[in-house]
Amino acid sequence: MKRSTLHPIKAEQGESLRGYLLRLSTAYGWPGMGWLKELPEEVRRLRTMIGVSVHGRIPSWLRERGAALLSGDLSHHHYLGKLSRCCPDCLIEYPFWRIEWEHIFYTVCHVHRHLLRDQCPECNAYLTWDRPSLTHCRCGSSILSWRSADVLTDESQLCAAISKRILYECGLQASWEGNTEIDTLKVLNLHALVRLIFTFGTYVDRGKNLGTGLAKFSKVSDAHKMTRLTSIAITNWPFNFYEFLKENISFDLRTKTAKQFAKFSRLVRKQARKNGELDFIARELQDYLAKYGARLLDRRNSWATREQRVEQRYMPGTLAAKILGVKRAVIADLVQKEILVGYSIKTNKRSYLVIERSSLNKAKYYRTNMLTFTDVIAILNLSRRRTNDLVGAGILDETRERGIRIFCKTQVQKLVETLSIPKKLHSPENTPISMGSVLKSHIASGKEFVLMMRAILSGDISTIGTPESKDGIAGVLLDRTEYYDWRSRFTLCQGDEQWTLPQLAKKLGFKQQVIYHLAGSGLLQSLTQKSGRRKYRVVTLAALNEFEDKYISSAQLAKLRNTSPKFIIKNLMTEGIVPISGPSIDGCRQYFYKKNDVALMRVL
Repeated sequence: MKRSTLHPIKAEQGESLRGYLLRLSTAYGWPGMGWLKELPEEVRRLRTMIGVSVHGRIPSWLRERGAALLSGDLSHHHYLGKLSRCCPDCLIEYPFWRIEWEHIFYTVCHVHRHLLRDQCPECNAYLTWDRPSLTHCRCGSSILSWRSADVLTDESQLCAAISKRILYECGLQASWEGNTEIDTLKVLNLHALVRLIFTFGTYVDRGKNLGTGLAKFSKVSDAHKMTRLTSIAITNWPFNFYEFLKENISFDLRTKTAKQFAKFSRLVRKQARKNGELDFIARELQDYLAKYGARLLDRRNSWATREQRVEQRYMPGTLAAKILGVKRAVIADLVQKEILVGYSIKTNKRSYLVIERSSLNKAKYYRTNMLTFTDVIAILNLSRRRTNDLVGAGILDETRERGIRIFCKTQVQKLVETLSIPKKLHSPENTPISMGSVLKSHIASGKEFVLMMRAILSGDISTIGTPESKDGIAGVLLDRTEYYDWRSRFTLCQGDEQWTLPQLAKKLGFKQQVIYHLAGSGLLQSLTQKSGRRKYRVVTLAALNEFEDKYISSAQLAKLRNTSPKFIIKNLMTEGIVPISGPSIDGCRQYFYKKNDVALMRVL
């Protein structure tokens, strides 16, 4: 027969109500706490202890009609139901069940910094309140022998803050303030702290709809993910919070990550409206979106101030085009060239560019430092051909933007300034020669012009200055003696001397059609060169010497015999010597013969 009363066991400070009931039944050898409901006097005594010396969830048989599920002001949403968890090390030191262990987000022992245990290592069953003993699992395994894993210090500090607020709400502590807490948590009560953890916990599982309930986090493994993520985000506020956002923000609105972040943003604003203590998260989130977020803030973002919308990190590509004074297509080219930093945001209906505001300065400098080919010609005061020679030699660099040749203004100005700086003083004995005169009367080929420019830049030909009346390269004055010395050395380098076909025609006294025909037929060897976008053929000195050694024209033969070309042609035909090229042979305007053939007739 059961006794109607028991010798009372003193409740420890901060002890859980259900833990006290299970400890009471264990002390008197009863399997479980259900037998206590058959002792009316004991039930009345226990009811007087609820909220005074023991706290937590109240069993249904002990709860009075209409009473709350938990003692005091504790919220039943935040505490475990059937499951239980504990710190085995604390249970060894002080064998009673603490009220903070029943809180859903208290997952780490802040004393030993161990993860709480809620699962038996032998039978893998979760701890429940219907077990027969306080310190044993239903399978008989001793909880005191269980071991737990270590955790981060930040997690233990977060759980320490939860513990202090639980003791404060139970009336067991005068204040929740402490020196070891994270600074961000010092002003938050228990309810705000729970909402904070749940808010950051929305990123625990991105592929799962977390909903608004907390019951799914009854297991330590699930709840621990939320406390760990929260402790990392709120430590070193707001820098870790910014890192948290950077990891979870996506520039593509269609990605699952971006949708989850949008959900997180709405949840933060919702929690801030419900609980003013969490307003600091919403403010930092707004500042982050204005400073670093890739999404564009406009009037539809009612939470954003006018200053935040104006000073936000990114702007639409159309606005950037308006500021730079270019077309929208040019903005895309600048992004591709990495002059502008931007991203393409895609929606279901369209895609558009957003440009980082800080990169506009680089783009402005790039645009003001750009010159077209016509501008370069005007600054250098050179012809198109000579300017193309400088580009082909690599003295000037060019890029193309939508088919337009673009040059660097700084490079062009530096070239003019370098040539304009006098490297030698003017002397009356040595009259200078201008670059314009050299280009007009002395320099023929593009290669010769490029070699002369490199000689000037390297110091082989000294510059004396630039007259004030002339601008650009054409007005540069050169040392006459040094130029003619260089010219002589250049002429002696036979392998480097060459002529274009019109220049060679003038040199040999032939019409241009004759030289073009000889080069086209292969009798006169020529090379194809490129100047800018124009292609032309040149004849080297070696090729000219080879042609003169093999062939001779009828006009040249007539001049040697002091007679007319017609007489020479008629006599050669009589002797059976046939020309290899001419009007009746291949359409050439002059007759040409092999020197070996005419040498036999003693014409030469």
